[in-house]
Amino acid sequence: MYMQITFPLIQRTFNASYNKNTSRKIPVNFKGTCSDTFKRSQQLDDYYYVKDNIELKRKITPKEFYELTPQKIKSFLTWRETENMDDAANENITIAMSLKKFLDEKYGKDKYVFVSIGTSPAPIARVFEFMGVETKYIPVSGLSNIKNIQEITENPYFENYKKFIEEQGIEKETIKKGDKTYVFYDYTNTGASLNVFKDLMLNGLKLPEGQVDFRSLSKDITSLKDKIGQKNYCDAVVMQSLGLDDTSLASYYIGYYLTSSIGSYYGGLGHLHYSGLHLLPLIVKRHYESAKIYNLTIMSKLNDMGLLVHNPKNNDAL
Repeated sequence: MYMQITFPLIQRTFNASYNKNTSRKIPVNFKGTCSDTFKRSQQLDDYYYVKDNIELKRKITPKEFYELTPQKIKSFLTWRETENMDDAANENITIAMSLKKFLDEKYGKDKYVFVSIGTSPAPIARVFEFMGVETKYIPVSGLSNIKNIQEITENPYFENYKKFIEEQGIEKETIKKGDKTYVFYDYTNTGASLNVFKDLMLNGLKLPEGQVDFRSLSKDITSLKDKIGQKNYCDAVVMQSLGLDDTSLASYYIGYYLTSSIGSYYGGLGHLHYSGLHLLPLIVKRHYESAKIYNLTIMSKLNDMGLLVHNPKNNDAL
């Protein structure tokens, strides 16, 4: 790694080589009659401290965020190229806060579990998770292409898949013993995939119908459009130049986050086609470096807002 350093009085610029494994005091030499020694910044120390600690982790929880310390996280994010992560975090937090208010009023605060179906809802689900809402993730895709759930339940790997879902706490007896509504969210266009998933949960896993709900994330966000507000001015101009009359943040969010495959990049949940259930172990173990940065950015912003909450029930969430 190289840092460009300028000494105003000497008026010379040079590139200083840095090795994280060397001592904190590093000799620096440049052409001329002068030599000096500089001490690497605490911010750079913090960057490598966080980088080394998160490298082998699949995801970071709020508990680990506080153990690493918010200040070190901020230093780490400062040294990263995170402009797109800042935008993504701000947009998802804005949408999530409006959606959470809606769900709190509908089901009662702390009386529901947010369940992300597939990759599309995962970025916003992370915000719910880090605000302390009990959150689950179910990897599955391609459901709109099937006619009935037998195409899934007759898969030789379905029992392993079912066991995985039940281990996430999405299981008949577990739900019946609790007092929460499990709210399953997916992006919908025609609604076909959500209907297949609903059939799979009610008839394949026998979940209690009175304690589960299946909702379209795109429809609920659209219904909250006026409360969510507009996209910022610059982005709105771009949207208008593309012929889009609706410059609301809700419409932008649906178009950018839900209809594309960007969910894995931010949400950290891989695509699992219903015909490839044997790939589940690989999906569960896969690391997304971008999602780790997104998670840290979300937690840092929520912490600044006083909204970051560690819910132990989310410790085993994907």
